[in-house]
Amino acid sequence: MSGKTFKAVFTCDYWQERTVWYVSSELEAQKMFQAHVGWRGGRATGRYLDVEYSFTVRELFRGDADSGLNSEVLGW
Repeated sequence: MSGKTFKAVFTCDYWQERTVWYVSSELEAQKMFQAHVGWRGGRATGRYLDVEYSFTVRELFRGDADSGLNSEVLGW
């Protein structure tokens, strides 16, 4: 176990949806995404079939300026 934490964000403007998962690996994030959009045969199904959406995964707590958190949010 690596002890890393990743923030996965799924957004769909069409459905006005934003979902955030905190997971321990990028593979876990991908699994969450695929389960959320009903991934079958290399594409989304159901309500996400013909709409645009985005999915990003970022590692948190890397110790650099691009770690996903900033001092303003943390109140530092």
